[in-house]
Amino acid sequence: DIDLECFRKFLDNFLEVHTPDELCRHLFLSFVKGVSIEGKTFKEMTVLSSTTACAPITSHTKGKTLF
Repeated sequence: DIDLECFRKFLDNFLEVHTPDELCRHLFLSFVKGVSIEGKTFKEMTVLSSTTACAPITSHTKGKTLF
């Protein structure tokens, strides 16, 4: 396992800059927290994300030629 201080050293070396404390802490916590979303909620979020990402953009182009 890696602790926050080791993660900070890794980021500093990898990015070749001093990583701000808040950013380092946020990234570290995002990796150590387990994903707790399961079942129906996760499936609903997945469907919503897929639908949003694939939705055609038509509202600002309706009746206009793009070329």
